[in-house]
Amino acid sequence: MLNEESQHTARTGSLVPWLAMSAVAVIGLALLGVHLPARVKWLGAFAIIHGAVTGWVLGQLAIQTNCRPSKWLFGASFLLVMVGQVGLTVQSYRIWMDVQRKDFEESPTARIAREMESADDVPDDMRRSFEGALIEHQQRTSFSGYLRRRVSPLGIVAETWPTLFWAAEVLLGSLAGAGAVFFRVRPVQPNGLTA
Repeated sequence: MLNEESQHTARTGSLVPWLAMSAVAVIGLALLGVHLPARVKWLGAFAIIHGAVTGWVLGQLAIQTNCRPSKWLFGASFLLVMVGQVGLTVQSYRIWMDVQRKDFEESPTARIAREMESADDVPDDMRRSFEGALIEHQQRTSFSGYLRRRVSPLGIVAETWPTLFWAAEVLLGSLAGAGAVFFRVRPVQPNGLTA
């Protein structure tokens, strides 16, 4: 009984530093992924590659902090990689949104809309037309609009498919990350074979 408690304490003791270092590594790798050029961010494949690289780093950290292979290690790895994948997409969206907002504010449509807001004698049909343009811009630059734009080269136009495609990317990237951790920290027997 005492031996089990000491093993649990040792495992937990090395899991906490691993978790802290892994969180920092995941944030760093997600930010690095955000700023990579678009030509290397292949739709679908990038999430898996990024997840596997992140998982390899988490596996290295697990080895350095003496974490034993366990369901907690793999589960935490899966969740950490998932958070990194979601964070990467959200930060990419925020950067894209800033560019879209700046472009729109400098456009003739935005200039005319601002002038119409201050004018009292604008015909109702013209006001509705510009309000419609503003609503369309807001929908196009929403998060779901961003996801639709990402998958548009594939010809996916349905409303829910871009979100499902992104969820599949996150899931596959997270599985690749947890798999990389598993292969990195799996126990090796003295004869060189894995247990």
